Amino acid sequence: MNLASLIQILVLALSMLVFSCTPKGEGILNNKSSIAETVDNATKQAPFAYDIAADTISYNSCVNYVADSGSTNNPIPGLVIGVNEGFVTNNGNGAVKGGLKLRTAFLQHIGHYIKPQAPSSTVTPEQVQKVLQQSTANMGAYMQFSIRRKTDLTLNVDLISPGANNNINSLIPQPNRDAILFLQDLTTGFVGNMLTKEIKFTGTGTVLAEGSRTYNLSDTPDPVPIQASFGLNQTADETLPASTDNSNGNPEIKFGIAEYYSDIVRKKFNSTANDRVILTAVFGGKALDGANVTEETISQVRRQTSDVSKAFGRGYSLKFEPKVRNVAGWVNNVLSGTAVTEIDLSTGTTVQGAQWTCENFLIALPAHYDNKKLGEPTCSPLVATDMTEARQLAVKKIRRQQSAADWNIGLFIPKDTALGVTPQDRIANRANYQICVSPRRSSCYLPTTDIFSSAENASKDAGIQYDTSQECYLTAYNLMGANYTSATTPDAKRLLGRCANYLSVCTRSSTNF
Repeated sequence: MNLASLIQILVLALSMLVFSCTPKGEGILNNKSSIAETVDNATKQAPFAYDIAADTISYNSCVNYVADSGSTNNPIPGLVIGVNEGFVTNNGNGAVKGGLKLRTAFLQHIGHYIKPQAPSSTVTPEQVQKVLQQSTANMGAYMQFSIRRKTDLTLNVDLISPGANNNINSLIPQPNRDAILFLQDLTTGFVGNMLTKEIKFTGTGTVLAEGSRTYNLSDTPDPVPIQASFGLNQTADETLPASTDNSNGNPEIKFGIAEYYSDIVRKKFNSTANDRVILTAVFGGKALDGANVTEETISQVRRQTSDVSKAFGRGYSLKFEPKVRNVAGWVNNVLSGTAVTEIDLSTGTTVQGAQWTCENFLIALPAHYDNKKLGEPTCSPLVATDMTEARQLAVKKIRRQQSAADWNIGLFIPKDTALGVTPQDRIANRANYQICVSPRRSSCYLPTTDIFSSAENASKDAGIQYDTSQECYLTAYNLMGANYTSATTPDAKRLLGRCANYLSVCTRSSTNF
């Protein structure tokens, strides 16, 4: 037997030995999935990765006049949500509790299925970013703040600015009005680095550190708050004369009559029926680019299951109350106490460990800020001696979303003839006065002059009714259910003064990161 024949026999024998010792289907040649395919599937099938927690919500009940031509006088956003403080725990450990981070389930999946790449002995941030980029659940995920119906998370359409199509039955959601989208890529660049740089695994894949939350979605290290503003308090008309200000026409023709539109919005938040809406921080469908964001993009949310009431993200249920009850004109326009409930939209349950506290502050007419006229109210600018610890904290909360460029802050001092206030009281008793705010670039109030129908009142100024013990004037009082006890004529109601508006600021404290 020659050498070539011997080699052939040995190869054949070895082949038979290998195949006879290997259970069918277990060898790499018989396996339907290669090692590379298995790893690739682990990447593609990674669970949804992102979690966002807001830490500040504010609302002001200003009624911003929008002319029929569509022009605006620097309208003040009604509702603002954001990550504005970067919460620090009371024990001072510096843990940021508001912002964007990666979910525990996602990191555990990586630790279990993704193996370290040499020369590293543990999974690296770069590997985490790769999974974010290639996993089906996370591709093209863009963060957004939006207002949605609680029952099915359908996007709520703002009726004030319906776009070209004014048919109320076929309105199309408008990007960056009905939903505020953040088109930053969450998988790479500065944001991707911030989300992954502090994540640590053991060599066996156990998650040692999940990393802190980031509250900056900028493409650079310069901080830009994750924040969104919604109108919800604009109006398409100004105060009209008595003959037409409470017409029997359909109020939806102009999408709001003075304070009536804002009231409709607040009632949707307060509703216990299927039309109830909530504020949401969710992740939308794959965006195209900044110029071509579609209705589909802002309408979609990343779902947890086929249940349309569930999605990845958080919801914020708001409960509006009146500043005072059982006094005509004072409507549900403030958030106070525990008016915010935080919801995990993936389960529909309340987020454990998260608590919201709301405060509200009187909004003074701009003409009443630093008003030195005796016999008139003033929102007196703060001085150093005013700044008690409680006031310092209140100012810090206000400044989270109300900038110094847009809002003044002071102490509200009633007019001299009310409550026994004297000019001396303005100086001596400042410790007794409450903080007030006043917008710098918009009036916040509907007109108070040239609104009367009779000649005897034509030159009068209705003013603002700051005293919550007194009835106040609503333009659409018939539609809003204001039953006045003494004022019987339209002009008599106007002479009560327009109802005061308030800024509500709600902040989050949490034991849940």
